[in-house]
Amino acid sequence: MKRLFGSSNDNANSAVNGNYVTGPLNNFNTVPNANINGVNGGINNNDIGNNNTVSNGVSANHPNLMVVGSSSNSIANTTNNDSSLPTISNPMNFRTGGTNHVEKSNRRLSLDPNQNGSNEIVKSRSTNFLSSFRNNNNAEQNSDNPNNNTNGIVSSRTSLNNLVIYSTTLQQRADIEKRSIPFIISKCLHEIEDRGLDTEGIYRVSGSSSVVDRIEKAFELYCSNKDRDMKLLNAALDNDINAVAGMLKRYLKSLPDAVIPFRCYEAFVSSYEINDYSERVAKLRSSLSDIPEANRLILRLLAEHLNTIASHEGKNKMNVGTLATVFAPTLVRDDGITAEREILDVQAKKHVTEFLLTYHKDIL
Repeated sequence: MKRLFGSSNDNANSAVNGNYVTGPLNNFNTVPNANINGVNGGINNNDIGNNNTVSNGVSANHPNLMVVGSSSNSIANTTNNDSSLPTISNPMNFRTGGTNHVEKSNRRLSLDPNQNGSNEIVKSRSTNFLSSFRNNNNAEQNSDNPNNNTNGIVSSRTSLNNLVIYSTTLQQRADIEKRSIPFIISKCLHEIEDRGLDTEGIYRVSGSSSVVDRIEKAFELYCSNKDRDMKLLNAALDNDINAVAGMLKRYLKSLPDAVIPFRCYEAFVSSYEINDYSERVAKLRSSLSDIPEANRLILRLLAEHLNTIASHEGKNKMNVGTLATVFAPTLVRDDGITAEREILDVQAKKHVTEFLLTYHKDIL
């Protein structure tokens, strides 16, 4: 059914466009509720006048013109009595509207002819459409189709715990692989040092999420022994180097325990308050003295790697301070602290991480 819009403030010269008519509706004395739904052909102004009465929601002159609402009210009265109702000439402003505007924004006239003109408050269909679209999109992204860049990705962010690569700590992963450092870390670092040292914004610039997802799936297949084909993994890694850097950060951020274990968080962050170099080095050395061996080796390797990145600052625009800002939330975290505490510790974590990267040879 077509909808005819108008208000008492519309221009006297109406415009007829196809089946839609806009024009003055203040002449309606018996047509209710400001919105009219017309069907089966256009309607002109000559057919809409003072004598076009409505009975049980149906126009006398036009049986196919359905008017939703009771026949006792007039459009003029409806428009004048409640100027806050949105119309074409007076659209609703969501920024200034309060609760009443929100409630009125959900008001839609029923298009069901079986309701015989009853007014009804129903939920906007736009939210249902968006919800349906998002649900369908999520379903597609969760389908297992490895030939699609975005579909077939195991790693929906809600299912990280189901992936083998995120199910163990660094030390456990190293023991499983019988390596001193987990394969994911050494492989990513090798790729970045091989072709990413001069990439501007390396580690700071985000890579494509879909490419990171593909790399993640390739590592998952390889590390879970489902597919030990190195060619498949290399093909996934042979993409934007920022996506490889993003995969390394994602891996370190998603582990059940941080590179600097949760239990070391307080001692590590509190060293920010120590100004003396020797005392701070001693405090950090003490706080990291009992971390797992794999964690220690990874910290040392990452410190050396990031200093190598910083040595190319002239081209990649990344110095130790910038890299510390990027890596502090990944290396130093505690899932047990509150969001407020997390915010308060941002500066301390960044400062101490920069200190660790700069003087790692004295600390680790």
